[in-house]
Amino acid sequence: LMSEEQVVPNTAAEAEWVLDLEFEVLEHILFDGIADAYDGCRVEPDGICTHGYKSPLILMGMI
Repeated sequence: LMSEEQVVPNTAAEAEWVLDLEFEVLEHILFDGIADAYDGCRVEPDGICTHGYKSPLILMGMI
């Protein structure tokens, strides 16, 4: 597991990216139990990738 020091803070690009996601993408995350982080890494809906990027659901405050 990553410590809090290793987590990359949200960037402006990451915030803009998550706001541009379509509803269908969020629907798939919830039903499939897998999400793509900003950098393309696969994560759990409540997960953070090894590079420190958070799941879209975390970024949107849904989890």
